[in-house]
Amino acid sequence: MNSPIRHCLGRLPLRADSRTLRLSNYANFELLPYPARRAWAENVTDWGVMGNNDYGNCVIVTAAHMILCWQATAAGDTRRITDTAVVELSTEMRALHGYNILDRLRYWRKNQMWANPLWAFASIDTNDPATIKATVNAFGAIDIGVNMPTAWKNKNFWDTGTGRLYRPNSWGGHSVPIVGYDENTATIVTWGELVKITWAALADYCDERYALINPSWLQNQGITPSQFNLAQLHADLYAATGQQPFYNPAQIMDHPNNDQHPVTLPPIMHMRMLAKEEAEKIIMQHLDLCPFASLEIEKRLRDLERNFTGLIGWMIGSGLAGGVAGTFIQRLLP
Repeated sequence: MNSPIRHCLGRLPLRADSRTLRLSNYANFELLPYPARRAWAENVTDWGVMGNNDYGNCVIVTAAHMILCWQATAAGDTRRITDTAVVELSTEMRALHGYNILDRLRYWRKNQMWANPLWAFASIDTNDPATIKATVNAFGAIDIGVNMPTAWKNKNFWDTGTGRLYRPNSWGGHSVPIVGYDENTATIVTWGELVKITWAALADYCDERYALINPSWLQNQGITPSQFNLAQLHADLYAATGQQPFYNPAQIMDHPNNDQHPVTLPPIMHMRMLAKEEAEKIIMQHLDLCPFASLEIEKRLRDLERNFTGLIGWMIGSGLAGGVAGTFIQRLLP
């Protein structure tokens, strides 16, 4: 008789960072259309436990499961990353006994994981079912963190309940991907199996959600299996941040479907891009008036480059170099 698979956890508590991109800044996903049911994971027959039966490396395992979901759906490739490879990277990242999801996302953004790059990620503000469904539909999977109650041990259906066994985090923190949904539940992958979680349970126990942009989710060099126009999102992200979020933007922007899906920048995105460039020029011109603040200015520019409204507010509030903020605003006016 086979003994049951051990279930280890390993997600460290949520680490908030105001610099993390927010998905709601780019679209109201609650209002986007989505089908009543999605099962992106239906082509995968072997998810693999990937060491999460012996180690608290669930945060690293989630990345491997998301890659498998994306490549199986977009390309029909069901080859998964081996358990050994996942444990080796978990060891290298010192993540065998717990890790933070945001730290893993940052690592993945800077370093490929199993030769797979992460182009961008953004936090999702809500557990609202409509938003979650639309985001799963668009991005293929959602990276979430769950405060697991003890009542969910050895269960493949996660729901709310009463009593001490249902206290959030009474078991510990866990990292899993959402890879599908229906009217009543979301589908997640954990310990090599598919598990259902009700929308009420997601609202009570999930405190961390991210949408990821990954090349494994692409078909036709820019359009996803759900017909989401990634090339357009790339243009918007670049306009909003002034940084190329993708490793090879030319490959995305020049795909043959651009005749049917032209890439355009909304006026507000043009304004943000121009505002950031103008702010940098004006501030650098006035550094001679307040040289003692040069390091602080450079730091604030980096911190606020994604939010030109915040940059204007900081300049006005600090009275930087007297009339710099006024000059900046005047130059934005027609």
